[in-house]
Amino acid sequence: MQCPVESFSLIYLNPPYDFEIGEDKWQRMERLFLDHVYRWLKRGGVLILVIPTDYIRDCGQILAYQFRDVRVYRLTEPTA
Repeated sequence: MQCPVESFSLIYLNPPYDFEIGEDKWQRMERLFLDHVYRWLKRGGVLILVIPTDYIRDCGQILAYQFRDVRVYRLTEPTA
């Protein structure tokens, strides 16, 4: 999908949880989706990024440099 830069006030990003497909592909899909999509967010907009805890570090540089208010919420299993 192609969108003009700063088109959306809210982006809910829940990418496929996998690595790129093909030869010499090593990046996580979460990072690739984030790198492609964050530019669509308007200044002051909200990004909701749903990714496994183990891969938050892969997206850390983009989140740290491109966003002002970053909050991380960990979804845990309900207690019985």
